[in-house]
Amino acid sequence: PLWMNSARKPLDDVRVRRAISLGIDRRNFARATSAGLAQPATGLFPSEHWAHDKSIDQYSGVDRVGGRALVWGAGLGWGFEMTMIGPNDDRSRQRQEFVAQQLSQIGIRVQIRGLSVNDAIKSYFVDRAVDSLLVVFGGRPDPSVTMRDLFGRNAFLNPSRSEPAGFSEALAASVASEDIE
Repeated sequence: PLWMNSARKPLDDVRVRRAISLGIDRRNFARATSAGLAQPATGLFPSEHWAHDKSIDQYSGVDRVGGRALVWGAGLGWGFEMTMIGPNDDRSRQRQEFVAQQLSQIGIRVQIRGLSVNDAIKSYFVDRAVDSLLVVFGGRPDPSVTMRDLFGRNAFLNPSRSEPAGFSEALAASVASEDIE
């Protein structure tokens, strides 16, 4: 996934994060970076996973005009510059260059920095020194663990240390029962 630190400006504006989402063609990303063998991601869980929410699939399409309008509406005029780090191997670099090219079409100039995997993780999650991180994420077997690790206020994988309203209560309710529904 492309991790975005929502504690850093302008990524603290949901319109900017939504613009980034609209600016990336997931289908072509999968084709270009995995020989078409990957499934375009529409959420945290693959479409076959029982916890996948099919209602969010509608929000995963590319819309560069809409993305550009959101950048403009966020008061960023013709765009802005952001940093993106990730592992420095060839496959990771290909992913980073694809995303940077896609975002350039909506006015976002991406400065790419390749690091070792450990240095990239430290720079983003520990030091919180950059705007974004593009790295492969395998998730966790239990969806509640994935959600806790990504959105919990003190979670390592949540560099902004912000938590959605009602998150703790919803997470507690989700683990209070063994019933999938």
